[in-house]
Amino acid sequence: MADRDRLGRTAVHCAAGEGDVESLRVLLAGGAGPEAADAAGWTPLRFAAQAQAPPAV
Repeated sequence: MADRDRLGRTAVHCAAGEGDVESLRVLLAGGAGPEAADAAGWTPLRFAAQAQAPPAV
């Protein structure tokens, strides 16, 4: 999934930041990249950790 917002974030960033595990599963199963960094260099993992969402981590 290459669609990004103006900050370079993907749907995986959004789902991780919301702790939305089900959406993460769907996105990752569909081929979305968990290693995608936004314009600031942040990955979805950082979003999940910052949101204190262990299941998303």
